[in-house]
Amino acid sequence: MGLVLLGFIFFTATIWAGGSIGVAFDFPTMLLVLAAGNLMLGTYAADGGVA
Repeated sequence: MGLVLLGFIFFTATIWAGGSIGVAFDFPTMLLVLAAGNLMLGTYAADGGVA
C-alpha cells in the first residue's frame, strides 16, 4: 500500500509541474516545446533500443 501511495505522490507532482509549464507559454511556443521534448525522448528511446 505504501508503494501505491508513494507512486501517487510522484504522479501528482508530475501533473502539477506539467500544468505550470502549460500556462507559462502561448500556444505556438507550447507546440514547439512539445515537439522538442518528443524529439529528445524519441532520440533517447531509439538510442537505447540500438544499444
